Amino acid sequence: MRISREQTRKIIDAAQLHAQSLQIAVTVAVVDEGGLVKAVDRMDGAPPLSAQIAEAKAQGAAVWHRDGHVLAEVAQDPVRHSSPPSAR
Repeated sequence: MRISREQTRKIIDAAQLHAQSLQIAVTVAVVDEGGLVKAVDRMDGAPPLSAQIAEAKAQGAAVWHRDGHVLAEVAQDPVRHSSPPSAR
């Protein structure tokens, strides 16, 4: 699925608004369907290394076609998650 510049901005704005409601500073990375970076935006107070981490998480989610929280589950139990979602 292609993502426009406007959609990218809306995603970043929504994520940052949610982070503000939790009183945390985050970095948001948005990538296209191929895992290529569309935008990265680090809130004031977010750790400097968080930009690289956010980008890597977004790329992994795009390439694996899974949400970030599912990728964390894969890291914890790779055998259970070894087949692509469509093969299950």
